[in-house]
Amino acid sequence: MDSPTLRLDQTVQEVLSAWPETRRAFRALKTSCIGCYLARFCSLQDVAEAYQIPAADLLDAMDKTVPESQTQMRNA
Repeated sequence: MDSPTLRLDQTVQEVLSAWPETRRAFRALKTSCIGCYLARFCSLQDVAEAYQIPAADLLDAMDKTVPESQTQMRNA
């Protein structure tokens, strides 16, 4: 079975539902994503653009919060 993959086109809600531990990354990056009513609409790409975080850095931060056995990072 393939490991789940974090992608830039996933919404914040999808990411938080699949990997609740990514909350730490959202907080560390000083986003307001946790509890935001737009979480079900905003993609990780939207977050990167809104907070002027390079997409690779955002994915790297997410990756560091999720055990390696649970995810594979990929830029979409």
